Amino acid sequence: MDHPLGRRVAAARLLAGHRSQEALAQAVARPGMSARTIRNVESGRRGLAEHEREWIARACGLDPLFFELDLSRLSAPARPDAQLLAHELLEAAQQILQRAREGDEEQDGQDRPR
Repeated sequence: MDHPLGRRVAAARLLAGHRSQEALAQAVARPGMSARTIRNVESGRRGLAEHEREWIARACGLDPLFFELDLSRLSAPARPDAQLLAHELLEAAQQILQRAREGDEEQDGQDRPR
């Protein structure tokens, strides 16, 4: 059985340097988000609510959209340096999302009366 969300959570955890589910649970530090919960998500036995995705993303230094981005084109690369390419693409996507968020914040500030 395929568990794409679970694989994505495990990838986010490892990208952030959290070597175990326990380490990620400590970084999230929210009620109900225990190491057992994270293990269940990673194994596909449990899903995540939107706010839980946000907690995990924040604890991993990622945008919550990381869990929704289509990375399927990276799964069977032909280049031997594919891991580096995947990392570079992920980093570029994160920068684009960050700039978009900053632009939204600037736009919000311009809409406010002075």
